[in-house]
Amino acid sequence: MYSRTITEAPEELIKNGKPIFGTFGTMPARLDIRGVEQPFSFPPLPAFLTNFQIRSNMSFMFNTRRIIGSIDFFSINLFGFAEVVLWDTETNRKYAYRTVVGPRRKFIPYNLWSGRCSTHRSGRLIKISWNRKEKRLSLTARLDGDSLRPTATLVLKAQLDSPLFSEAAAVIPAPVTRRCRAIYRLTAPISGTVSLMPKTGDQLSIPANDGSALFDMHRAYYKLRTKSEYAYGFGKIGERHIAFSLADSTIEAMRPNEYNENFLFCGGKLTALPPVKITCPLGINGDWIIQDTKSMVDLVFTPRSVYSRMHSLVVLTTRYHSIYGAFNGVLLTKTGEKIVLKDFLGVTKKHLIRL
Repeated sequence: MYSRTITEAPEELIKNGKPIFGTFGTMPARLDIRGVEQPFSFPPLPAFLTNFQIRSNMSFMFNTRRIIGSIDFFSINLFGFAEVVLWDTETNRKYAYRTVVGPRRKFIPYNLWSGRCSTHRSGRLIKISWNRKEKRLSLTARLDGDSLRPTATLVLKAQLDSPLFSEAAAVIPAPVTRRCRAIYRLTAPISGTVSLMPKTGDQLSIPANDGSALFDMHRAYYKLRTKSEYAYGFGKIGERHIAFSLADSTIEAMRPNEYNENFLFCGGKLTALPPVKITCPLGINGDWIIQDTKSMVDLVFTPRSVYSRMHSLVVLTTRYHSIYGAFNGVLLTKTGEKIVLKDFLGVTKKHLIRL
């Protein structure tokens, strides 16, 4: 059976200009990959210039059974955007709220012990904050609606003191060893409330107690053109909280069996998964096939609602899709236990980034 060495996270992810590659079962103090020595072979450039090639993402995804949500922040140093997409699982309707963030020195923080990522533009209050000493990770959002979208209020807290809490991190080549990506993920039960208030009709207030969250932070030195597909599942099977994250990218490490970002969290236990291939033979609206070569991942994702967006932010163009749907298939834990997924809800994302 496939296995990958999991160690404790180092104090610094970059040491003497070199990335510390590996998979970690604990949280690094900072998710910071600045200062890599000559990440681009030619021409030689000072670190303060190559640091501008780093792009940062942060996502807070949650499942209350009735509402599935993905809150995404994307940063290109001086500019960024924030977006909230909510899906009603009973109607398959989606509600998207987007805001562009102007010049800001530190939009997505480096510090994983405590920090805050927020935007307070008119009608778009979104804040994700955390303090690990207080075992707190929370999401607060107030999003004004219109004739098509309800006003949405989200107040959610991940229960980091739960025995079902689990986390993982990795530093992997991107795709060569002179460049790197750094990933941090955690999953935990959540509590709180999601409220939707349309212009006409009754307010819908959904308690999030016994729901699930998956938090993802990602930094990378990107190529001029990068394609990536991601698959995230998070919810409950019986009384167990299950979450997984799978990725397939054009900046995948050259030795993906040794370095990748695929994880399964089962009842608070971490399993490192092998590299996978994610294909959409019938297009993004058709079934997605997600498989490995080690017989640990065999999934089909069936989309139910697709959200597409294109952004142009001066030095960056992105085209991405966020898709809500259901997973069916099998995952294997490190002990060989079969986790059978049947209409297990989750989100896939497809990104195309041009620099």
